[in-house]
Amino acid sequence: MIKIKNEKMMKIWLFMMCFPFFLLAQNSLDLAAKAYQYGDYSKVKSILKKEAHKGNLQAQLDLAYLYEKGEGLTQSYENARYWYEKASAKSVDAIYNLALFYEEGKGVDKNMTKAIEFYHKAANKQHILAQLRLGDIYYYNEGVEHNETKAFSWYAKAAKNGQSQAMFNMGFMYEHAKGVDKNLSKAFEYYQKAAALNHIDAVYNLATFYYKGLGVKKDLSKALQWYEKAAKNADIQAQYNLGVMYARGEGVKKNKIKAFEYWMKAAKQSHEKAQDSLDALCQASPWACK
Repeated sequence: MIKIKNEKMMKIWLFMMCFPFFLLAQNSLDLAAKAYQYGDYSKVKSILKKEAHKGNLQAQLDLAYLYEKGEGLTQSYENARYWYEKASAKSVDAIYNLALFYEEGKGVDKNMTKAIEFYHKAANKQHILAQLRLGDIYYYNEGVEHNETKAFSWYAKAAKNGQSQAMFNMGFMYEHAKGVDKNLSKAFEYYQKAAALNHIDAVYNLATFYYKGLGVKKDLSKALQWYEKAAKNADIQAQYNLGVMYARGEGVKKNKIKAFEYWMKAAKQSHEKAQDSLDALCQASPWACK
């Protein structure tokens, strides 16, 4: 047996002993990746299984994913669940996926109680989608009693971690006093955060807050700006509202041709008020409808 008295030398020796095995594992995964690119799925399966049984976390996750999606391997939710369970000791993503499996009945009988248990485990480890999902579960009483306070709490955690849908939900709950006292300033703040991340519903709501002066000083030019951003993403109500603003000259110089263009876009998506507005505009100012 080798005896090494110097602590620093001991650390170096341990590193030199372990590093080749680390490289071997990484090289094996590289080989699996190349085999996958060339469609040699039997080799992929062989390499990943060998490494996964050795406890290689990435191999376990890769194998679970391939079994789940049926990519290169015969789809098997049972095998996918097995490897997600193996990986769950070290991977929060694996815990989250197990929650999905129990919720959707993949490779296991549907069990919302177990799903919620795994969502909680993942959420407490700061898994953003698990936090968002728990917010939805408590808000829409999916397997638990309706609890807006708990929903708000989980949305708040996900929003703090940068999740745009959670930010939008926070804005909605502050706007409509769901699980929290009504606070239009806070609603505006969260809609603004979500809109900055291109959440289209938040973009629309932000425009409306500027248009009506809700939680912020009324600013028609900013309302126009945000409605235009929503309209570019095919938001039908934003398109109609822009038609109204151009027709009335709100926050912008009156322009019936632009009003016609926006109402036409909304009308093509079966917006009834846009269709009625087009009829009225074309009767009063037929030149604008050419």
